[in-house]
Amino acid sequence: MDDLEIEVKFYCPNPQKTRNLILEAGALSEGRFFEKNTLYDRGDELFHRLSVLRLRQDKKISLTYKEPVPGSDPAFKIVKELEVEVNDFDRMEQILCSLGFQPVRKYEKWRETFTLGPTKLLLDDMPCGAFLELEGRRGPIRDLAARLGQDWNDRIVLNYMQIFEIMRKGEGLESRDFVFETFEGLAINMDKYINQFKADKV
Repeated sequence: MDDLEIEVKFYCPNPQKTRNLILEAGALSEGRFFEKNTLYDRGDELFHRLSVLRLRQDKKISLTYKEPVPGSDPAFKIVKELEVEVNDFDRMEQILCSLGFQPVRKYEKWRETFTLGPTKLLLDDMPCGAFLELEGRRGPIRDLAARLGQDWNDRIVLNYMQIFEIMRKGEGLESRDFVFETFEGLAINMDKYINQFKADKV
């Protein structure tokens, strides 16, 4: 199905080394952009369905809906994804609010996108550190992870808000937004959390 998004993540304690390996593998960079993302819900309707409605602004503005795929391979994060480009962030938010949806959480990142064959490589600078996301087909994802020196047992199938929720509870953070301001002045030991992120712990 073309609407399926298949991916895994890896935590990158040394993002520059990871970037060098990506380029050495022959991947092409499409540029680095700042992203702001807002998640919407109507009550907890989408939350209870494990679904996501997201408005994103980077070099363009996009509205995305994601929902789980029953019976999918648990070795990967697999969701049905529907996305459309829009031209006005604030107007789209007004439409969503008119339909009963409200902004519930926000997250930010700097993302550099690379392509290598059928696979997208997304190097994300998150408020808590860097992650590499591999998106495409299952076989090429596994092969590319090995080429980049990533241990398959270290893969992450959580989304970023699930990752943040683990850290938010562990650090006693009040903010529900995974934004750079939330982490200002904090010295967080990521080693406390990495094992909790891994696919075999979920």
